[in-house]
Amino acid sequence: MGAHRVNLGGTIAVLHRRLAGLGLSLVLTLLGLLLVTFVIGRVMPIDPVLLVALPVFPVFKKPGGGGGGPPPPRPATAKETA
Repeated sequence: MGAHRVNLGGTIAVLHRRLAGLGLSLVLTLLGLLLVTFVIGRVMPIDPVLLVALPVFPVFKKPGGGGGGPPPPRPATAKETA
């Protein structure tokens, strides 16, 4: 009865190959998601909600004809500056 020898070199090589394949798959997936996100960001309008809201609520339009945004800051009163 001979002792069974385990070929650890082959097992480690297979494990290494599987981990490398998993890592490559993960990297390609993340790059694909990044590409899709970039393309959608370039193709879609800046704010689809404003596209719908501007015809209904023209108060959000800027005087120059642009989109919405926060109102300009109000000037400080004499009480606030003192």
